[in-house]
Amino acid sequence: MVTELRALDYIRGRVPLYTLREVASYVGIPESTLGTWANGYVRHPPGRPLVTGGPVVTRLPGYAYGPSVPFIGLAEAMALAALRRKDRIPLPKVRRVIEHLQRELGLEHALASRNLFRVGATFVYDYATTNGDVDLMELIELRGGQAVWADAVRQYLMNVAWDDGGWPVRIRVPRYPTADVVMDPEHASGAPYFAGSGVPVSSIVGRARGGDSAELLAEDYDLTVARIREVLADPIDAAA
Repeated sequence: MVTELRALDYIRGRVPLYTLREVASYVGIPESTLGTWANGYVRHPPGRPLVTGGPVVTRLPGYAYGPSVPFIGLAEAMALAALRRKDRIPLPKVRRVIEHLQRELGLEHALASRNLFRVGATFVYDYATTNGDVDLMELIELRGGQAVWADAVRQYLMNVAWDDGGWPVRIRVPRYPTADVVMDPEHASGAPYFAGSGVPVSSIVGRARGGDSAELLAEDYDLTVARIREVLADPIDAAA
């Protein structure tokens, strides 16, 4: 499902690279879960055939440690988290439907593509009803006879901005519902920053750990105290 990152991907701004630990922190999932998504898995159930699954999140090959996940991989991981609805839908089922959509729509990096979310709801509904899959039906709602994405997926879509080619260029970090923290490959070296100001979250966290108050930081960086306190209550670099 995941192709090797090409030179064109760099031209389109899908760098810098992130570590698995960083991406897991941004998405809000365990690093071990992200490792399965990015590396694939091999399992040996007792008394049953071998179970394997390929990667579904883009990661540069040959990088066992260090930064290896491009911005498009971050977008794929956030989309997959939304589609799984906090682990309620088994990964193999999501994997199968994404593979189906990639074949039907001819999409590369489907999880990061705006086109998947523009037309995918109808495809998922048809796939789920044809296969009698009640789990996948949780991703869809029927409104006026039309299949639309369920709330968890719509919330994800509200957090992403795409370019004219349908590729993600900015992602709002969902763990901060009101602080409006975003990530953009062209700003702050791809690290999280406060939208509208460009102030990296790491700058705020670093100074707070040095003893500066939220009030002083708000004055220095022209941010509201509420936005700063929300970030300091759950520092995004705590797991990175």
